[in-house]
Amino acid sequence: MRQWTGIIMALMLAGTDIQCPADIAVIVSKHSDLGPLTRAQVLDIYTGRLLTLPNNEIPMPMDLRGSPTLRTEFYRLLTGKPLSQINTYWAQLLFSGQATPPRILPDTQAMLQAVRQNSSALGFIDTQNVPHDIKVLFLLTPSSP
Repeated sequence: MRQWTGIIMALMLAGTDIQCPADIAVIVSKHSDLGPLTRAQVLDIYTGRLLTLPNNEIPMPMDLRGSPTLRTEFYRLLTGKPLSQINTYWAQLLFSGQATPPRILPDTQAMLQAVRQNSSALGFIDTQNVPHDIKVLFLLTPSSP
């Protein structure tokens, strides 16, 4: 019995260090006429493969430098790959002139400002930070397939 108690306590203590990542919202301005996107569309936008949005606008994906945990989790949930592979992918495309990577912004406030100012701009933020004047196009959750 004492052995089981020790194992249970160790598991409980180990669990306190594990943080579940929050849901991540792919966003646009509330005034954008763009509707919900599929996972495949978001993936294609953030990998430079989708050149026009369903509303015929050219997508302007935005990326976050100031939130490394959110950025890492966004790409992991979206692509299934670590951020280092995404950075390598974009470096190769940029070097070959095939595509331009998403514009990197310093923080969530800059992301929100960019999205508010341009109806073609897409960004991603923690769902807990989505203000009323921003529209969510897609939701990435840790349990997303």
